[in-house]
Amino acid sequence: MGGKKDAPKGKAQESSPSTGEWKKSKCTDSTLLQLVEESLLEPRKVFQQRESISDVAPFENIDELVLFQQFIECSLTLPASYFLRGLFSFYVHHLNPNSILHLSIFVHFYEAFLGMQPHWNLFCYLFHLKPQPNSINPNRIGGYGFQLNQGRGSKYLEYSTPNSLFGWKNC
Repeated sequence: MGGKKDAPKGKAQESSPSTGEWKKSKCTDSTLLQLVEESLLEPRKVFQQRESISDVAPFENIDELVLFQQFIECSLTLPASYFLRGLFSFYVHHLNPNSILHLSIFVHFYEAFLGMQPHWNLFCYLFHLKPQPNSINPNRIGGYGFQLNQGRGSKYLEYSTPNSLFGWKNC
């Protein structure tokens, strides 16, 4: 679990990609146990996890995945499908909540309704990755978002996403 960039209280917490600064992680074993008690995280016998209290920046060892406490508190649960785990190994702390919603709907549709594994090429046909707020200065956390490609909405499921994500990092 990784930390967030320092910011004055009440302000959006973002970091400049050029500085590479991260707030030290505060995730301890007791933090993880609290998430298990709140049924937000599976127990260690089901899903391995480790505290990251000494980590200066998010990193993973072999066979690990960085997952932020705020994402868990916003109901991102694991274990996930192979498709999502593959995407998350590259993108998880870079994605905004709407992107996680797009991914979840895509995977759920494939696995629950079609009974098959999601297909990466179809996902790429339907969606593209857009830097947030822009390609020159993407946010360190939530700096990229999957969006439906123009003209592909009629070939996919109809659903809506929140128009404003202001303050989502503080959920």
